[in-house]
Amino acid sequence: MRGIEPRKVEVIVVDNQSSDQTLQVVAAYSDIVTHVISERDRGQSDALNKALAHATGDFYCWLNSDDEFVAGALPRVVSVLEAADADWYTAGMVWIDEADAVLRCSPPLPYSAFLRGYGASGIGGPSSFVRRTALEKVGGFDEALHYSMDTDMWHRLHSRGVGLRTLQFYAWAFRLHEGSKTSHIHLGRPMIAGMHDEHSLLGARHGYGVTLFDTLMLQLGTRIAGLWSGRDIRAWRDTRRYRGRHVSAIGA
Repeated sequence: MRGIEPRKVEVIVVDNQSSDQTLQVVAAYSDIVTHVISERDRGQSDALNKALAHATGDFYCWLNSDDEFVAGALPRVVSVLEAADADWYTAGMVWIDEADAVLRCSPPLPYSAFLRGYGASGIGGPSSFVRRTALEKVGGFDEALHYSMDTDMWHRLHSRGVGLRTLQFYAWAFRLHEGSKTSHIHLGRPMIAGMHDEHSLLGARHGYGVTLFDTLMLQLGTRIAGLWSGRDIRAWRDTRRYRGRHVSAIGA
């Protein structure tokens, strides 16, 4: 939390009674950890809702235990949120490997109602910072969802007309590794049954198709939007610049 006044950020740790040294590590940071919840949960959505129930700050975000924030990103986010004129902000994300080396960079994609009609949220999980009251109004995260609770949340916020602003820097470093429940998708492997079921459920819930045609339209539309906005060019440029380097180079 270097560069941030302690009173400006709450750090809530939710631990599913892990058998490793999590609590000992957390104890070493007791000066910045606001609250620790160590008990059995019913999955990630349940854990996110537990943290939300204890949160008192104006904005809410989360970080999975295998990921990290890009160095220097949080002070920049805090400065934006202190003067916030919107209820929802999203920044770029970086893909890293198990050794913290950058694989590729993904700047935020501008919101498109057209793309949302084909299922695109344009948002990466912990790169989003949402006003806590907005999350509470839409009912928190759906605990029936194991893979897509964040995508479902973004669609619900869009449906409620919650304004979204993009931040033109990288905030979240998403680690690809074999133990991650979603990494196989990003490693070019097909959806497992559970993910496919949730994808279909979200399509029915939020009014978009999940056929091959819809998927092709989504991919084509995303590419056009990325090129038109300059996002894809920046992604190519930044990936070329940082690929193989330690993720800390991005925040230098």
